[in-house]
Amino acid sequence: MKELRLEKAVITLSIITLGIFSFSLSNDFVAFDDDLLIYENPIVLEFNGSTLWRAFTTYDPELYVPLTILSYQIERALFGLNPFIFHLTNLLLHLGSVLLVFYCALKLAWKKMEYSDAFWVGLVCSIIFAIHPLNAEAVAWAAARKDILSSFFFFASFAFYIRYLEGEGKRPFMWSLVMFLLALGAKASVIMLPLILVLVDLWYKRKIRIEMVIDKIPFVLLSVIFGIIAMLGKQMQLAGLSLAQKLFLSAKGSVFYVGKLIWPSKLNIFYPQEFPFDVYTAELVFYAAVLVIGAVLAIVSLRKNRVLFFGLAFYLLMLIPTFATFWKNGFVYYATDRYPYAAQFGLILVLTFALVPKIRSCKRLNVVACASIALTVFVSFLTMRQLDVWKDSEALFRNALKYNPTSVHALNNLGTSLYDLDKMDEAIAAYDQAIEINSYIPQVHTNKGLLLIKQKKVEEAKREFIAGIENAPKNRMYIEDDLLAYYQLAKILDEQGQLHEAIRVLENAAKTGSAFASSHYYLGIKYQQIGDKEGAYKEFKSATEIDKRHVDAHYRLAAVSAELGNLDEAVDALKRVQRLHPGYEQTEKHLENMRDLIK
Repeated sequence: MKELRLEKAVITLSIITLGIFSFSLSNDFVAFDDDLLIYENPIVLEFNGSTLWRAFTTYDPELYVPLTILSYQIERALFGLNPFIFHLTNLLLHLGSVLLVFYCALKLAWKKMEYSDAFWVGLVCSIIFAIHPLNAEAVAWAAARKDILSSFFFFASFAFYIRYLEGEGKRPFMWSLVMFLLALGAKASVIMLPLILVLVDLWYKRKIRIEMVIDKIPFVLLSVIFGIIAMLGKQMQLAGLSLAQKLFLSAKGSVFYVGKLIWPSKLNIFYPQEFPFDVYTAELVFYAAVLVIGAVLAIVSLRKNRVLFFGLAFYLLMLIPTFATFWKNGFVYYATDRYPYAAQFGLILVLTFALVPKIRSCKRLNVVACASIALTVFVSFLTMRQLDVWKDSEALFRNALKYNPTSVHALNNLGTSLYDLDKMDEAIAAYDQAIEINSYIPQVHTNKGLLLIKQKKVEEAKREFIAGIENAPKNRMYIEDDLLAYYQLAKILDEQGQLHEAIRVLENAAKTGSAFASSHYYLGIKYQQIGDKEGAYKEFKSATEIDKRHVDAHYRLAAVSAELGNLDEAVDALKRVQRLHPGYEQTEKHLENMRDLIK
C-alpha cells in the first residue's frame, strides 16, 4: 500500500513539474552570462583533454564550477549549441531535486508523526518546492545550472545521510560524501552541509558522541578546501563593500526572500541597491531586527519546537554563502531569485508541518482540497508567466525595466540585446537613457561606441570611448570591463596612424587598471610593436604574474625573453603555455628550437 502511494506521488510530482516547466524548453539563450559561460565560452565550444583540464583548473571567471562547465561541454559536444537541450537538462535536474525533497521531507516527518500525515507533509512540501515562481530563474536560465546542479547533489547527499542514520550501514554515508563532493564541484554555495547534517543528527535525537564528530570531519575538510578555492575567486566581491554594508545587504536579502516565498510578485533578475548607501538607517534597523528575531527564535525553539529550529536554522545556514555575492558588473544587488533555491526547503518544511495535520483533521476537507487545488493552479500560472520572462534577452531586460525603469544595468544589457538583433536605433536610445541616468558607467559608453563603429561613425565612437575613460566610476573600485573604453580608443588611434597616442592611452589603462592582466598585456603588445623589448617584457611579465593562466601573455613573454637572450625564461614560459593549452600556436616547435639553442 505504501509503495503504491509512493509511486502515485512520484508520478504526480513528475507530471506537475514537467508540465509547468516544459514552458521553458522553447526559450532561447539570454545575453546575460549564457554567452560568457556557454555559447561564447572557448572551454565549452571545444571538448578535448585541454579544455577538460581547463574546466577543472579555472574560474568562470570568479566561481569554481568545474562540473557545471563539464555538463555544458558534454551537451555542446553531443547536441551542439541547442538551447532546448540546455533547458531540458535544467528541468530534469529540478525534477530530481523535487523528488529528493519529497523523500527527505517524508523521512523527516515520519520521525515526528504517523506515516499518513508524514506522506502528505512530504508531498505538499515537494509540490510547493516544485511549482514556486521563485524557482523559475534557476530552471529557465541556462547559466544558472551551477545553482540547480549543486542543489541536486546537495539534496542527494542529504538523502543518503538520512539513510545512514536509519541504520543502512556505511555505504549510504560514503555515497553522501561523494554526492557532497559533486555538489561542491558544481558550485561551492553548499559548503554549509556539515552543519545541516548536525541539524539532521539533532532531528534524529542522535546522542553526542565521538562518532558523531568523526562523521563530520570529511565533510568539513571538503567544505574548507572548496571554501578557500571559492574565496580566491571572489576577491572583488569581498573587498568592494564594508562589513556593515555586507551585514545590511545580508539581512535585507534574507528578509526579502521570505517575503517573495509568501507573495511571489514582481520577480526580477535585478534587485538593485543604490550605491553608495548608508547602512545606519531605519531600514537597516528593520531588516537587522527581523533577522535577529528569526535567529533568536530558532535558538529558543531548539528545546520546545525542533521543527521550527530545524527549518529556520536550515534556511539561514544555506543562505550564508550567498552573502559573499552582491556585486554584478559594477552594480550592487541585495537579492537574486535563484539564491534561496535550496534554502527555502527549511521554511517550506516548517509551513507544511504546521498546516498538513490541521488540514487533514479539518471537517470540511473537500472545501480545503478544492481551495488547495485552486491555489496550486494559480501559483503554477504565475510560474509559467515568469518562465516566459526568460524566453529571450529582450524580454528579460524589458521585464527588469518594467519594475526598475531607472536600472542602468538593465538598460545597458537591453541595448546590447537590441544591438545583436540589429535594432540599432532602439539600442542607441537604450544606451542614451542609461547615460542620462548615470554617465559614470564606462561600459555603457563603450557599448554605444562599438555600435557607432558598426555604423561607421568612427569619430562619434571615439568621443564615446573618451567619455567612458573620463567618466570614471565613482564610489566603487574599477572592474575589468571599465577598461574596454581604453582598449577601443587605442585601437582607433592605431588605425588612424596615431600609434604613440594609442600607446599613451594604454599606458593610462595600465596605470588605472594595474590589477588586471589585460591592461598590461595590451600595452605589452604595443611596446612589442614599436620594438621596445624591455617595455614589452615588463608588461607581459606583469600580466603573467597577475593571471598565471593567461596563455597569450606567457606565449608573448617567451618571444620577448628569447629576443632579450633570456633563453631559460623563454623555455619556462613555453612550457607553461604547453601545460595550459597543449597545441597552442607553434609552441612545440618554438620549444624545440629554444632547447637546441641552449644545447
